[in-house]
Amino acid sequence: MTAQDTFRVEELFLIASAFGGESVFGLPDRAVFQLQGEDGFREGYEALQAKGILNEIGELTDGGALVVESLENYQHCQSYVRLNQFMFGFRDEDSENAYLLIEVEEDSSYRFEVMDKVFILQLLTQQFPLLKRTLSEEEKSFLMRKLSTEDSELAALSEPDERFLSMEYFHVNEEPRVEENREFYQQYFLFVWKERLIAVDVVREAYYQVSGYWLWNELYRELKFPVKEALENGTTGI
Repeated sequence: MTAQDTFRVEELFLIASAFGGESVFGLPDRAVFQLQGEDGFREGYEALQAKGILNEIGELTDGGALVVESLENYQHCQSYVRLNQFMFGFRDEDSENAYLLIEVEEDSSYRFEVMDKVFILQLLTQQFPLLKRTLSEEEKSFLMRKLSTEDSELAALSEPDERFLSMEYFHVNEEPRVEENREFYQQYFLFVWKERLIAVDVVREAYYQVSGYWLWNELYRELKFPVKEALENGTTGI
């Protein structure tokens, strides 16, 4: 098994079964795959053997036990952040690492890895063109302001270029666990419109012009950047 290996959804459910898990955060409902029959899970079992996670008689290998432990830690994270196809999980008990589930094929194939938090910033700038944009002078004077009704309607009709970001926060210990509770869940869709950075509060259907400093502050807080790393790279907006 290598860091570039991908897992089908059924494989991840089988790994989760090793610690008694019935679900994996960020994956489709397990019942959907169970209703499709046993073939997918049988193929997943064989794939785990081919990856060396299970041996020839179906027992966990030493390497497989590490994968199970890592996925269990991911499943028990207190907070998650989804950025496009990247789902980051964070545990209060682990200040050094993020647990990363990457969707390779929609609802079908994923990568899973444990990443030292100091590398998150590098990953973001590599994967998201929006985070490479140059901040304008105007953005130093504000963080967030609501768009007019007219501009909101025009922005909604625009076609975003490659500079976009779907951003979701989940704080799973907060109650009630409903989208309307901002302490539990928030979702923004960000894109560039007329060279202005636009953030759509998806739950409340509200449009804002935001500063790049606002965006980096959001990422810094939710992705729990190490303080030294964030300050050295000027990403806090402070």
